[in-house]
Amino acid sequence: MRNNYTNSFILHNKWVLLGVVLVMLMGCGTTQTSRYYTLSSLTSSGDEMQVFRDAYRLSIEVGPVHLPKYLQRPQIITRLSPNKIETADFDRWAEPLEDNVLRVLVENLAHLLWDDHIAVFPWIGSTGVNYRISVNITRFDGQLGGDIFLMAGWAIYDRETNNILLERRSVLKEASGQPGYSAMVSAKSRALADLSREIANGIRSMD
Repeated sequence: MRNNYTNSFILHNKWVLLGVVLVMLMGCGTTQTSRYYTLSSLTSSGDEMQVFRDAYRLSIEVGPVHLPKYLQRPQIITRLSPNKIETADFDRWAEPLEDNVLRVLVENLAHLLWDDHIAVFPWIGSTGVNYRISVNITRFDGQLGGDIFLMAGWAIYDRETNNILLERRSVLKEASGQPGYSAMVSAKSRALADLSREIANGIRSMD
């Protein structure tokens, strides 16, 4: 009788242990859903768009845009300290960040200057281009819930001679205002809008 009871107890424990293992395996097999973000451009309405509406229209080519290697990855980067960064496991860019920045710059400049004379580098159309704008971003990160920093050198070239007509460096800071990646991406979009305004002012100064 004792042996039957012991065997039954051992068998029961085996089934309990097997159930625990199955639950653990099911938990390990469930992965968290990734969230995807894109930078946003300036809206297509507002006073800023009126500045160059009646001006002589120049054609502008935007690009190339360069990002440092640490930003060329799908995961969103946060900076924990001057020498330490962290990649988000489930918060990612919906497209390569370099492409997203270029597209938003083109849309912003079209909004700030004129809406039909902005081309993406390299332009191979039949119409001529007057200026080319290159942007070299050296930092575009920050802390969750903290400040976002955008540091970039940019230059305006004569498209025909490839001579530099204007060269500047922009150092911009934007507060996230709220914790979370959505607020961080919104702050990055505002910083990129400020960079677009500085470039647009540079173009206006030459026209």
